[in-house]
Amino acid sequence: MSACQSSSLVSFLRIFGPSAETDALSDENVRKALAEFGVQPIVTPAPQLEKLKTALCGETPSNVILTGTAGDGKTYHIRQLLLGELNMAPELWPGDAPVLEVSLPSGIPLRVIRDLSELEDDEKDAELAAIIACLKGKRTDVRYLIAANDGQLLRYFRDSTTVGAGAIHAELARMLRSEVGKSALDLVLLNLSRSWSGETVDKIFDAVIDHPDWASSCDGCPGTGVANPCPIRLNQSILRGDDGAGLNFRTRIKDALRVGAANDSHIPIRYLIMLAVNILLGDRQVADDPLLDCDRAKQRAAKGNYELCNPYDNALGLNMPKRQRDANVVFSQLASLGLGEETNNLLDEALTKGEPKALAEEIFATEKMYGERLFAPAHHAYYVTADRSKADEFRGSIATQRRRAFFRMSASHEGMASPWRFTVLHHAGTYLDVIAALTDADANKTFLDQITRRLIKGLNRAYLGMMAEETEKLWLAGTIGRTDDTVGRIATVDAIARATRAQSIKLDMDRGKRRPVLLVRSKSLDEPIEPLELRPLLFEYLLRVDEGSLPSSFSRQCQQEVRQFALITNAAFGDEGDEGDVSSVFVLSLSATGNVDAKTLEV
Repeated sequence: MSACQSSSLVSFLRIFGPSAETDALSDENVRKALAEFGVQPIVTPAPQLEKLKTALCGETPSNVILTGTAGDGKTYHIRQLLLGELNMAPELWPGDAPVLEVSLPSGIPLRVIRDLSELEDDEKDAELAAIIACLKGKRTDVRYLIAANDGQLLRYFRDSTTVGAGAIHAELARMLRSEVGKSALDLVLLNLSRSWSGETVDKIFDAVIDHPDWASSCDGCPGTGVANPCPIRLNQSILRGDDGAGLNFRTRIKDALRVGAANDSHIPIRYLIMLAVNILLGDRQVADDPLLDCDRAKQRAAKGNYELCNPYDNALGLNMPKRQRDANVVFSQLASLGLGEETNNLLDEALTKGEPKALAEEIFATEKMYGERLFAPAHHAYYVTADRSKADEFRGSIATQRRRAFFRMSASHEGMASPWRFTVLHHAGTYLDVIAALTDADANKTFLDQITRRLIKGLNRAYLGMMAEETEKLWLAGTIGRTDDTVGRIATVDAIARATRAQSIKLDMDRGKRRPVLLVRSKSLDEPIEPLELRPLLFEYLLRVDEGSLPSSFSRQCQQEVRQFALITNAAFGDEGDEGDVSSVFVLSLSATGNVDAKTLEV
């Protein structure tokens, strides 16, 4: 490569990379950077904007509180509303005053507090009485739009001595806890932390990799279209999926983030932008500056040092120090999958021996730069020349290829060939299929029945401590006496049937918590039983137990969860604990076929 120009877009994108400055990046900082670099903005989605418009722009507007974690786009939503729907002049935004006042289409004044944390204490006190009156419906001559992080919002009302603040605090806490956006208050609560979706990820990635300034910013650069391409543009092409198979890269990222969401891990929009930028620009040579600029990209291409800017490693934040990576919500979530360390013989033989051929070809046939080109030297040294001094190099190289294979393999592979076998969550693909089936009215219910049976068998084995094959009934077995021993062959309530007119055990979706639950229902009970929340780890545990293993790496945590579920369900079916009377006890054993035999002891 010859002389390399400096891309204003690349310089702009670097401000979104992983750093302490990015953590504090505000909407105002971004607008200043746009002016400095002379590029167009990254157009990110505002998923709650339509609800915001509906709440405020009708004939009878409501008060609105925008909440969520830092980086969710609260200020961005407000700016989109004011400059778009309410036609505020751009030069008036954001203004110097902590509270803006504009007119709604109905003619009612709207007082906008774009960040509750920016108000001084005396300013908060001055607004509080009016806010309480509006929320209680005592005032309709003015409306409020307030943006605040969850903790700030609750502290505002909790710490105030103003009459009525305590009741508002209690109601807001309930709304946040139960994921309810409306209540008896004159209020619409929009929690941006609960608005993530795969569509949002796609829009953010598209906004970065298809930014309109790529062409003009890189036009004429010799780093495009050559044998050793610019790694930035190469990574852009891979993330876009230009080779077809690369589409799996983005799909697998979305899947991993969806699994994290089911485990209560929320990734703000700011961090999704950071992830996209880090995949494109990540560089692992300089710890204090883990992103490529144009000059460094030229050096990597000229020397062929593509191992330093591998996009599949960048997706896990491996271009930065571990301490920094672990402190970052998006990279720590992806790294928790164990990518690079987890595998099996089938997958490793495809990587090292090319068998089975179809699987090996899928992994290596396309995108050779970070595949065959990087892997071949270490593979040849270790396998062909048998240079055992290269063992560490080979281990690092194959770990890199496992990560790459996870992001590139098709989801159609099942069993031992599933890409999720490269992670600690072998059954995450099935978990995502369950979520999809539970949210699709036309889904195949046979699949959900099959998984329910597997979960029941896993629970039976966990409770019994025996290799039971029972899938149609759930035995809530325990031990005699008070002990931490998880092995149990005693039950104080009869088995619960999976599917009868009187009883049922089925999968359902907790919409608020965005994860599946296992519901136990009986017509003989007045109140519903608290469901078993199937977090990804517990789901993995039960399916592995169903398959015959009891992995000690996480069995104790999961065992406590299933035992708690047994205690709650037992109590609902009549076992009242220490002071209750148990009329009969079932002594459980297994038949030759693995079914549960129960003998009744009258008490």
